Amino acid sequence: MDKDSLSQLFNATLSQDQNVRMKVELALKDYEKQENFMNVVLTIICSEDVDLGTRHAAAIYFKNRIRKGWDNHLPNFIGISESDKEFIKQNIIEALSKVPQVIRTQLTSSINIVLCNDWPEKWPQLVPNLTALLSSTDYQHNYIGVLVLNEIVRIYQFKKDEREPLIQIVEHIYPLTLKIAQNAANTDTLEAAEIIKLIFKIYSSSIQCDFFPCLQNEASLVPWGTLFLQIVEKDIPDAVLPELKEEREKYPWWKAKKWAYKCLNRIFSRYGSPNSLKEYRQFAEGFTQNFAPIILKSYLKQTELLVNGRFVSSWVLHLIGDFYTECVKPKVTWQILKSQVEALTKYFIFPLMCFNAEEQELWEEDPVEYVRKRFDPMDDFKSPVASAAAFLVTLVKDRRSRTFMPILEFINNTIEANKQPQDMNSAYQKDGALAMIGILSDLTLRKNSPVKDQMGNFLLNLFDDFNSQFPFLRVRICELITKFEDLELNDEVSILLSLQGVMNCMQNEELPVKIASCLALSSLLQYESVQAEIGPHIGVIMQELLKLLNEIDMDTLTPLMNRMVELFADQLAPYATQLCEQLRDTLLRMISEANVSNADDDIAGNKIMASMGILKTISTVVLAMEASPNILAQLEVTLHPVIHYILEKQIIDLYDDIFEIIDGFTYCQKKVSEVIWSTFDLIYKTFMDDAVDYIREMFPCLDNFISFGSNVFNTNKDYQNKMFEIIKTVMESDNLDATERIYGSQLMESMMLNCRGVIDNYIPEFITLAHKFIEEPVNEEEGSLPAGFIITCFEVIINAIYYNPLLSLSFLEHINYTSTFFTKWFGALDKFKRVHDKKLCIVALLTLLEIPFENIPKALQDGWSQIMFALISLFQTYPKAVEERKKLEEDEENYEDAYEKLLNGDDENEEYVEVEGDENVIDGDGEDYLQLLAEAAANEFGLYDSFEELEEELYFQTPLDNIDIYIKFQEIFQFISQNQVQSYGLLTQSLNPEQQAFLNNVMEIANQNRIQQSQNMANQQ
Repeated sequence: MDKDSLSQLFNATLSQDQNVRMKVELALKDYEKQENFMNVVLTIICSEDVDLGTRHAAAIYFKNRIRKGWDNHLPNFIGISESDKEFIKQNIIEALSKVPQVIRTQLTSSINIVLCNDWPEKWPQLVPNLTALLSSTDYQHNYIGVLVLNEIVRIYQFKKDEREPLIQIVEHIYPLTLKIAQNAANTDTLEAAEIIKLIFKIYSSSIQCDFFPCLQNEASLVPWGTLFLQIVEKDIPDAVLPELKEEREKYPWWKAKKWAYKCLNRIFSRYGSPNSLKEYRQFAEGFTQNFAPIILKSYLKQTELLVNGRFVSSWVLHLIGDFYTECVKPKVTWQILKSQVEALTKYFIFPLMCFNAEEQELWEEDPVEYVRKRFDPMDDFKSPVASAAAFLVTLVKDRRSRTFMPILEFINNTIEANKQPQDMNSAYQKDGALAMIGILSDLTLRKNSPVKDQMGNFLLNLFDDFNSQFPFLRVRICELITKFEDLELNDEVSILLSLQGVMNCMQNEELPVKIASCLALSSLLQYESVQAEIGPHIGVIMQELLKLLNEIDMDTLTPLMNRMVELFADQLAPYATQLCEQLRDTLLRMISEANVSNADDDIAGNKIMASMGILKTISTVVLAMEASPNILAQLEVTLHPVIHYILEKQIIDLYDDIFEIIDGFTYCQKKVSEVIWSTFDLIYKTFMDDAVDYIREMFPCLDNFISFGSNVFNTNKDYQNKMFEIIKTVMESDNLDATERIYGSQLMESMMLNCRGVIDNYIPEFITLAHKFIEEPVNEEEGSLPAGFIITCFEVIINAIYYNPLLSLSFLEHINYTSTFFTKWFGALDKFKRVHDKKLCIVALLTLLEIPFENIPKALQDGWSQIMFALISLFQTYPKAVEERKKLEEDEENYEDAYEKLLNGDDENEEYVEVEGDENVIDGDGEDYLQLLAEAAANEFGLYDSFEELEEELYFQTPLDNIDIYIKFQEIFQFISQNQVQSYGLLTQSLNPEQQAFLNNVMEIANQNRIQQSQNMANQQ
């Protein structure tokens, strides 16, 4: 094994011939067994006399070998020898200085892996080496040291439980990087900018979660802060910048500035303002008084440069806006900022809101990309426009008396001055003002807003813009219709005028105008008159939406399509199959394009998001056709290729939606067709291959296969075996926790309730799976298991008793568990709180009573009277459970409405609450929001996530729903009184008069229910 022969091997990895590459891989695997192999690989990487492509291939191999072999626990895989590891640690940092950037990236990734596994314990020489590099007067040594330091900080920045190594680095190494950056700041070279950027990036990473005391003290804070401000204020003449804006954004000194701003912003927003975390309040007081005003004044100077026409990068503009937003709340910074509000509104916020030549160019050259940037909220998240908008809202919301009316006056004056714009500049100005009022729409509509009653006429006076010669103003007026969705126009003329304007825009030839009009139409659908107007044309509108969806490949339009389907299900029924065919074809195109190996990540992500939206629309169509079985049957055939493709290609991002569609088909028809049954084996394979974590999403359709497909399931042993394998995996997989195992318990229950008499062979298996959790409610991995899960395990065995009491009791006797189980069950009766729980317990106990007493195990005979006491307890608490369920049904809609309002942010009935004068604004309204979000998350991700007890599932259906437990009790009690005298005597001999009276009442309710059943049957006839 010499350098030259190994170099030839790495060169051969670049061959287009797959056979050659396979031979090379086998040869490399043989070399991996040899001592010093990795030493030679590293030597090749550093050799300037070796071809760069070969060195790069070797570097990639080197990184992957370290990733797999450094801390190897894989069977049949050869780890890296200890001697090779030592050689690598001694030489890899020096190697960084001998390679070009393209290879340096691979080596820094390799260093990261070694650090994760060996530092600090197994790499003690690292810090001395790092110190030497950072103490050197050689730039190259400094830069390599900073690269390694960056990897250390990246690893430890989020390790809350392992802070000491990072603290030591910050205390002892950061002063060296500070000195390097200070020296570099006094030069204008691009190399200086690069190293400053990286040092600031390291500092920023280390303050994401904590601000260590050593950084808080003035000896550190003052020089670092001074350096940050020095870079913020460093003059970068426009003359030295590249011509193109995209290249200017990447200019090294502007990147260095960006990280200076980020460091200052992070210190202030997280640690240095009155709203900081409690443990930093003392630091915040000093920082707000002594440092924040200096930073603010510096930022204001930089904004003046922008006003004077100097270039400022988009990132820096965004960060300046963020800092201004933070400065609104503290008294000290507000007292500086308030005198600048008028100027900042006019010269900072307003210009950023205006449509501009750059946007116009993008619109003309790539309208789809313009639509993505304009209407994708995630794309806008870190833009200057977003931060300026946040600054504007914070000004008006938190300092209303000083800002609200002056800003509205500025907006109104600008609109009036450009009411009928004739040139592009005037149109830009009007657009900016309209954008600002749109941003403030929620605040203008609040309960005590002084302009709330004027907003209807204000909006009406803008309707001319629906026909503006400037397409971007058409987009803006459509956007305002959406922004003022809560305005609730009471004038039918205004409503229909707005609809007319929106529909005209939908027919416009410009793609952004069409998209904006669709979003506006979604807002107008709240009005019945709008629904009446567009109802007859819904087929044409849906076709237009599908056409637009195919153009943009985004999920922007799918909420409107869902809403259309919900509102116009009857009108769309004749087009449902055609609609789903088009949706299917669009979907298959998108996911196949997103699924190719060379797909751009952003583009693929957009297509997957759009695919999710399409699947939701399809799901809505399926549910809307519930009353049309013939159409549903057609849709199953139409959509089968989609189901098959997503599961076969294992597109996990779409699992949730595709299982929802399968659930919809089976639930709506209350049966499983041959088409859907044809997907069962694929669902099984998907689950067993890689989808164990998706049991929550899979559960409804799996349950439907059992409950609605019982006619097939009960006669197909293969289906039964595969369902059992799924259940067993859920109950035993280390990848799932107890709350997810509940779905395994529920599938066992579903099989026993729906497959009566045909799955006897699984009953012992079910009892075994559930029994171990009842007996071991605490385990090492999860601690105490949730009470809700334990109850479902009890109910597996209770269901087994109800399914076949003799078989189940026989197995309980076999494992010597009869007495223990019944004792634990009866001791936990108060935990069975749901209607379903109580019903199940009652019917299982009644089933036991039907067994001849002599066939009852001795352990159960000895406590036979306890069964009657348990039944009485269950019947006594049953009415309350029914009442609670009804109350939950009534409350659900109110809860969802309240949750939606909270998610939407500002409530129109919410009043302004403003602090007096210039005092600090302290945020305190977030707790209710977070609480409701937590509750909603629990509701969304399963009712068992409370980790306590089970809650009612309003849409949970089982064969028990059709059983009247009062009549069932009466029938069986009368039977045993006549045919099981010994049993009857033991059950009733210990009853007191009160209990006897209660049983008589149960009998009376049974009689009343019989009469009611007879009346219902007569009415149906």
